[in-house]
Amino acid sequence: MVRDNLETLFGAINDGALAFRIARHARKELLAYLDCGLLCRGFARLKCRACNETRLVAFSCKGRGFCPSCMGRRMCATAANLIERVLPPSTPLRQWVLTFPFSWRPRLAQDGELLGRLTQIFVDTVQAYPESNLASSAVSGQSPPAGPQWSSGLRPLRLHALAYDKPFCASLDGFTLHAATRAGGLDAEGREALLRYVLRPPIAQERVEQRPDGLVRITLKKAYSDGTVAVDMDPLSLLCRLATSVPPPRFHTIPYAGVLAAASPWRSRVTPPSPPTAENMEPEKRVRKSGYRPWAELLERTFAVDVLTCPSCQGRMRLLAVVKNPVSIARYLAAAGKLTDVPRRAPGRGPPYWKSRVLRLQARGGDSDDGDHGSKDDEAA
Repeated sequence: MVRDNLETLFGAINDGALAFRIARHARKELLAYLDCGLLCRGFARLKCRACNETRLVAFSCKGRGFCPSCMGRRMCATAANLIERVLPPSTPLRQWVLTFPFSWRPRLAQDGELLGRLTQIFVDTVQAYPESNLASSAVSGQSPPAGPQWSSGLRPLRLHALAYDKPFCASLDGFTLHAATRAGGLDAEGREALLRYVLRPPIAQERVEQRPDGLVRITLKKAYSDGTVAVDMDPLSLLCRLATSVPPPRFHTIPYAGVLAAASPWRSRVTPPSPPTAENMEPEKRVRKSGYRPWAELLERTFAVDVLTCPSCQGRMRLLAVVKNPVSIARYLAAAGKLTDVPRRAPGRGPPYWKSRVLRLQARGGDSDDGDHGSKDDEAA
């Protein structure tokens, strides 16, 4: 989908037909995503110690925005680091989800300082308000103010909106709060599964399907309350959303607050102690002091594929070389009978650019009821 529509997106933006600007870092990640997992862009060569079987492992794009593969590895690595090195062991976890109004989200996705301040207000409010009172607050329509106001003795604010009909959930003026998901302290798998869910990529590749009419269908994990099980979108609309999901460089996507903050004097009392490292242990069994995890371990945790196990004799494979030179890549792949060229991006389409009939009619200044009926994607609706 990206390869077939990226040039069209660039052309529509340059032509002024699409009032959207792609930041430089987002454009770079969109282009890098097309090279993710391609052997012709470089690979690591492995060889079995027992039967001399070889295996090639392609490089990843290391994307931070939407790449399902790279974001999946980042999800698993971060969740494992939180469980092993950050969060207190055998402690129950509760997931607090605060969603902002849609009109706020483009700004918050790029403004780290503003997002940090709003996050701090939310954290202060949660810490100052007893968890046991949230359920009654959701039912009664009351909500606590921020931390400093609460400590000064002011009464809770009255919310003029209907709360959700289940505990630990509330809604007001485009904001929603959900805190009903919990993992017990003795449920080790549940704790890590909860963290993976929080850190999951914005989109799963297996839920994306290109339709014969040119639209992109995204299958929902759970149906909406109105029965909707999938959303059809124009490819350019989806590309715009993917571009806005890419965080700027040096933008911290995982902040820590409260007792887990780096400057907290109590952090050392709650974080798991680092186990001693024996210098005479085997390298693969030695405990690492840092949070770095080898790429082979991440592939196994994410995709349940052990690239260091030989597919023929089940022996252990070792790294022979990392091939990055374009000439060496082409020579080796040609000898192995594999593709040596990068798949080309489809040329840009001319105006009106859109695949959606509704959006094409809008671009021409027409009416969607003039006989040219098409599937309304969520942007047109």
